[in-house]
Amino acid sequence: MTVFLIFGFLNWRISSSADFDNDGLVDTYVPQTYNIEYAHSLLFKNKGNFRFEDVGNGIRVIDSYAGAFADLNNNGRQDLVVSGRLKLNAEPSLRVYKNISQNSNNFIKFKLLGEQSGTYPVGAQIRIKHKNGIFVRQFEGNTGTLNQQNDPIIHFGLGRNVEIQSVQVVWPSGIKQNLKSHQF
Repeated sequence: MTVFLIFGFLNWRISSSADFDNDGLVDTYVPQTYNIEYAHSLLFKNKGNFRFEDVGNGIRVIDSYAGAFADLNNNGRQDLVVSGRLKLNAEPSLRVYKNISQNSNNFIKFKLLGEQSGTYPVGAQIRIKHKNGIFVRQFEGNTGTLNQQNDPIIHFGLGRNVEIQSVQVVWPSGIKQNLKSHQF
């Protein structure tokens, strides 16, 4: 089923985004904050052209205020950590959903350590360029209702691309740093 992201009739919270299948398109997890049976969280796979598909059948959490992506086992696939209830009136708990998807898509990760912009450079951007275009990720601080945070290591899914033409870091201080190929 393909759906369009139009929210407003239920109480969805701040979404968490990551490219969980490394195809180069950013996917998103949308928590839902009511303890109501039909109001559950959603996990959307980005199909391109502003189309998303709900793929979260195994991740139906209700009364969930938060979600965060991180590559917890350092295998290149973004795992998902969520809070919430599995069924109506159950005890809320923290859940880790290990990404077991199987594909041969490529990825690259960056760990930013600032100097002039601080060692935790919130707002820094990484821009990579390859044959499919220019892709941007931003180093986030805390987000959402419960101040959750995605992995501070910035992750790009590359799809089948194996060659990156350029990488630029734009630091919060305004300094632009172009990385050489041996630096990434």
